Amino acid sequence: MRAQLTQPGVASPAVDRAAGHVDQLAAQLRQSLGLNAPPPGFYGTGPAPTGISETQRLAHALTARADGLAAAVQAEMANGPDGAVLARDAASLARAADTFHDSIDANQPLAVVAQAFGPVDALADRLGQFITSNPVPPRVQSAWQAFAPVEALIQQNLGLQSRQTAASSPVSPPAGGGPPPIVALADQLVEQTNAFIQVFGQTAGAVPEGGLFLEDAQRLQAAAANFRQDVAQGLNPGQLAYEFRDVDACWQRLARRTNRIARGRTGPNIAQVAKIGEICEQLHRALAMPGYPAVLAFPR
Repeated sequence: MRAQLTQPGVASPAVDRAAGHVDQLAAQLRQSLGLNAPPPGFYGTGPAPTGISETQRLAHALTARADGLAAAVQAEMANGPDGAVLARDAASLARAADTFHDSIDANQPLAVVAQAFGPVDALADRLGQFITSNPVPPRVQSAWQAFAPVEALIQQNLGLQSRQTAASSPVSPPAGGGPPPIVALADQLVEQTNAFIQVFGQTAGAVPEGGLFLEDAQRLQAAAANFRQDVAQGLNPGQLAYEFRDVDACWQRLARRTNRIARGRTGPNIAQVAKIGEICEQLHRALAMPGYPAVLAFPR
């Protein structure tokens, strides 16, 4: 939204002052909660970040995913046979990820940044070996699946290789063949959005804010189709993440409206929106997008 407010015809002194106050409050909240600031330039205009700037974006996501993994292991496995060791390793991984994030300087050589990533890589390999070789609670499995693609993208960005890279990359074909995960997910997103519009369009007039719902879905449809074209062009993960911002924003809008109107109710249309959201969430995670995608406020 901040980037949109800088567009010609939107910006004004009053808008800039109001946005500046929000910026200050957001910065104070982040500082009081111990959260990292968003990666510089990611939500702005212009080309996608590359090199160290892309590493900074990925490190921002890595810290959040490592915190989530540590919380999941502590809550779900701390009392198990290997719980104490796993919880300690997961907590150490979260600290190492945060240290790596804070150590990155835009003027550093790539080799220096790669060396600083070593402790994260070692801890992640140890945790990953256990999680992928043993039955673990679904919450831990989900948290690992959110963390692993970010680690893989950082390794690729820094020219590193490890056990996780080939298995977790969202742009590499899976071991059994077939399209890479991003390609398949992009296709699914277009298909599910088209299906929702085709069915919902017939009854939109009978739903509160139905016309606005349809407009939200049509915006998402256009953004999803454009993103699928970007995927087909073979853009790298950083560029794809930059292009996915439009899809992410459209999904946020659709999810907010759904939560406001549905108020926890379910039905065929809401279920279809939930399918779209699941795909957006998987893409958001696979591309190491900063923050978290919107979710629907009812059990799926």
